Amino acid sequence: MLRRPAFLVLLGVGVVVLLGGLGAAGHVVVDRFTADDRPESLTRVSVFFCAASSSSLGHDEAMSYRVTFVCTGNICRSPMAASVLRHHVEQEGLDVEVDSSGTGPWHAGEGADYRAVAALRRAGYPTAHVARQFQADWFPRYDLIVALDTGHLRTLQAMAPDAEARGKIRLLREFDPDAGPDLDVPDPYGGRPEDFDVVLRLVEAAMPGLLDEIRAALKEQN
Repeated sequence: MLRRPAFLVLLGVGVVVLLGGLGAAGHVVVDRFTADDRPESLTRVSVFFCAASSSSLGHDEAMSYRVTFVCTGNICRSPMAASVLRHHVEQEGLDVEVDSSGTGPWHAGEGADYRAVAALRRAGYPTAHVARQFQADWFPRYDLIVALDTGHLRTLQAMAPDAEARGKIRLLREFDPDAGPDLDVPDPYGGRPEDFDVVLRLVEAAMPGLLDEIRAALKEQN
């Protein structure tokens, strides 16, 4: 398995290059920020590269536990959830890789919605993100695939190639014991900035249960 260590390279004021390895599939992300969080002031370029062997794209049992969150366009709900979980696993020192994607291609290559970025920053969470679309051949890469609402759940289940892949898919709010019968995280895209704070609260409410699930899985792996 080809591995590339993650590191940062500063290319001048406001420009950061992140080089990292996700198994055989690595990526280079260039982030350019200004003081303004609006989309027109944020430019981000993502270049992906893969090793020649397609077999290396599968999940290696000796590697980190991998979690991905999936919403519609991958600019609001799923990157927010990924940022929150990433913060917690880093705080605990858990061997977990976290990312996110969308069911559709509409925002691929873009950063997160500026209102999502603002909500995350107010709460002290990281905000770096490049949107992408979930692909059917990604199921082997992940241990847990977390849908943000029942529509995403159905889409992922329809994409899954077999029962094993379908068994990896869960709804985020399943992990919140107080969620009640409605397990959807509402889409804030067409709403107000305050709606992103609502999404963040729902995400945070599911984190203790999700972290329990991950800890149990890591214990089984070890």
